[in-house]
Parts: sequence; C-alpha cells; structure tokens
Amino acid sequence: YNDMRSMPVVLPRLAIAFRKAYPKSELLLIDDGSTDGSREWITDFAKGKPYMRVIMHKKNQGIAETYRELYREASGEVIVLFSLDGAWDPADAVRLAKTLITRKYDVVIGVRIYKQYTLWRRVISASYNMLTMGLFGVATKDAGSIKAIRKTVISGIPIISRGVFDEAERIIRAHRSGCCIGFIDVHHKAAQKKRHGIRLSHVLEAFVDMFRVFVDLTFSNFV
Repeated sequence: YNDMRSMPVVLPRLAIAFRKAYPKSELLLIDDGSTDGSREWITDFAKGKPYMRVIMHKKNQGIAETYRELYREASGEVIVLFSLDGAWDPADAVRLAKTLITRKYDVVIGVRIYKQYTLWRRVISASYNMLTMGLFGVATKDAGSIKAIRKTVISGIPIISRGVFDEAERIIRAHRSGCCIGFIDVHHKAAQKKRHGIRLSHVLEAFVDMFRVFVDLTFSNFV
C-alpha cells in the first residue's frame, strides 16, 4: 500500500532472486488501494511476466484482510509472505523458503535482528509476548514478520481471529497440531514510507482475539 518510494527497487530484486532460486515460482502481488501512482507502475511492471499475478483492491482493506487474501490466492505449496515497503531484504525471503524446504519445517519466521520500536511499541510488544507465552505456552515472537509457510498449514488450520492476531493464532494452532516451526534472523530497517504507528484500536482488537482464541482452544480440549 503506497509503496512507490521503495517498490521500484525492491520488487525487481525480489523477482530476480526468486526466479533464480525457484524458476517455477509465482509472484502474487496485492495492491491494497494505493493512491501514490504505484498501481500504474505495478501494471506496467507485470506486463510480459506470466509468473507475476496482480490483484488490485478498489479501496484499502487493511493488512489483516490482505494477508488472508494472499494466503487464499497463492497457488504454490510453499508461500513466502513479503512486504514491499523497503524494510525487508529480498535475499531473506529466499532464505526463508530454502530453510523451510531443506530443513523440512512447516513454518519459518523471520526474526528481526534489530527492531526500530518506540518505547510505546516496546511495552505493547513485551506485554503481548508474555501473554501469548503464558496463555498458550508458545513463542510467537515476530509473528507479523516475513515468513515461509506451507500451503497445507494454511488450508488445514481454522482461524477465528478478526484482526492482526490471526498471524499469531496461526502459529499457535500450527504448534498445537504438531507442525515444526523454525526461526531465522532477518535484516530489517525503517520503511521508506511514513507510518502512523500502532493504533490503540488494533491493540485492543488483538487482545480481544487473543482471549477468544484462548477460550476456543481451552473448551475444545473438553469436546
């Protein structure tokens, strides 16, 4: 969404890296209602590239819904989730896929070596991680980071979260179902677009979903 400052550099690098490592890979891109001219740039870039598929949202639907659509629409057996905001290294995306495939993981999460968090974000993140560990006994560090995940995990695990907690919920349920989850360090820097920061509404929504998932998993154990 509105990644015109970074996308003309990042997307070609990503495409070259993946096509070199995995010649049969598909590049699926969803533009979430951008207004900065990137939609036109994407359309031109995708011309003549049969391996690239583009979906355009008429209006912004938000990151949680866009992630869900990416998972639904992806056709490959291994899915790598990546953002074009300039914060991530395309080489790390390929490393995620290779780690999952060669080490036979079901999910591989990219753990940021350095997080550029404000004090407010650090407090929220620490509280969030302690709660998920306490409630579920599962480490969900960097659940919203770039990751590689098998399509079978997506299709075989029901998700009830309504917001951004769905990425953590997927990890929690994957762990409980016996999936093998791995972590690798990835590079991260400040995105090249202005961010509005974490919103209180998103924080509250995540905590509500967290407890909804806890109740669901707790009571399902008695069925």
